[in-house]
Amino acid sequence: MSDFLLDKNQAQGGLSLGNQSISYLSETRKWTFFLSILGLIFLGLIVFLAIIFATMMGSLGSMLPGNMGILGASMGGLYAFIFIVEALFMFFPIYYLFQFSRKMKAACELQDQDLLEEALKNLKSHYKFYGITMIVVLSFYAIGILTQVMLS
Repeated sequence: MSDFLLDKNQAQGGLSLGNQSISYLSETRKWTFFLSILGLIFLGLIVFLAIIFATMMGSLGSMLPGNMGILGASMGGLYAFIFIVEALFMFFPIYYLFQFSRKMKAACELQDQDLLEEALKNLKSHYKFYGITMIVVLSFYAIGILTQVMLS
């Protein structure tokens, strides 16, 4: 591979990507593609198992007497809904990773600056999604700990 320069920044004395940098990005792209495909397969399994679980709970619920049957069936539907929402939530970072790998491959092959920028934008979005998610989760932990301390 020949040198792949970031022309806009280089004119201002900025960065340039050499053969080794492109090699690293190309290898990273292969791993992100692998991980994104595994993630999509995993999401498909979650949705499939959610549907199976809801169906099984509905069938088991019909065997229970009276209101217990309705409760069993509705709980199965609730769990299936939660799993599907979780899969939908997990789809976005996996999608960003998949888009990074596709666009990085094209950028390396075509030596296209715009595709490189789009690929890196998707990688940024992938990590931004996880960063915001961690902030939210840690906030819930902090609220839970503070609540526990206040109540005891």
